[in-house]
Amino acid sequence: WNITGVQFEVGPVATPFEYRSFAQELQLCKRYFNMYSRTHADSGNEAFIANGFFWSNSRFMAPLRFDVPMRTNSWSLYKVVGSDYFRIYNDGGGNHQINDFGLNGQAHVQSAHLNITDATSSGEAGMFFCRDSAARIGFDAEL
Repeated sequence: WNITGVQFEVGPVATPFEYRSFAQELQLCKRYFNMYSRTHADSGNEAFIANGFFWSNSRFMAPLRFDVPMRTNSWSLYKVVGSDYFRIYNDGGGNHQINDFGLNGQAHVQSAHLNITDATSSGEAGMFFCRDSAARIGFDAEL
């Protein structure tokens, strides 16, 4: 048999059933894990991840704001990378294939700062996109 919507408690007094919507549960879960991928935003072949800028001629910085603040600032980076999984587009039609990236050492509950060193340009802003459906960027703050 199937049963749903039941709450078991110890004691002589019952408390009201706590109902949370799917949206509430998702927001609570994102405190522990945030994932960014091409399926994160429905934008066809590419999904926008973050705006950024070239800090130097070989270093692109992309601050990424979390949908929901993480439960702690001691989270870890999870990523699935590969050939042409990510790309930076910048001024003048610049187009940089990104095969890997890391963090610049700053970890906050509200954001991460991606550090990309396999693109070359200087003094320009750019947009960081996810191109492959297998590509993933995740931030894990599990207990």
